[in-house]
Amino acid sequence: MLFDELLARRLVFLSGKGGVGKSVVGMALARPAQARGRRTLFVEVDAPPAAEASRYLGFGPLGGEERELLPGLSVVNLRPRAVMDEYVRRTVRLELLARKVLESPVYHRFLGAAPGLRELMVLGKIMVLE
Repeated sequence: MLFDELLARRLVFLSGKGGVGKSVVGMALARPAQARGRRTLFVEVDAPPAAEASRYLGFGPLGGEERELLPGLSVVNLRPRAVMDEYVRRTVRLELLARKVLESPVYHRFLGAAPGLRELMVLGKIMVLE
């Protein structure tokens, strides 16, 4: 019953330090959801290419791109820096100006110093994907 309630959720977060089995547990939830006809997106954050969950399905690293690996089951490994850069490009829209922002030392210091910004941007990207 608890498992059914968990799979009925629109969004499930797993968190913990590296190496505790988040990807294994996440895939153990994603596969039954997909088997029940739920369109499922498995999102990892900053997983090293050799440790991406796509390997559990017999695929290699995805390189940060969302891919449907099985019918109804897509996987993506979000890199916080790439998510932030994408946001800058979408917001600024003029590529020349966006490049100037992305190359700016002030931008890099801001990214490193702003508490929670990486996490906030990743959550925003998950909302967009969802």
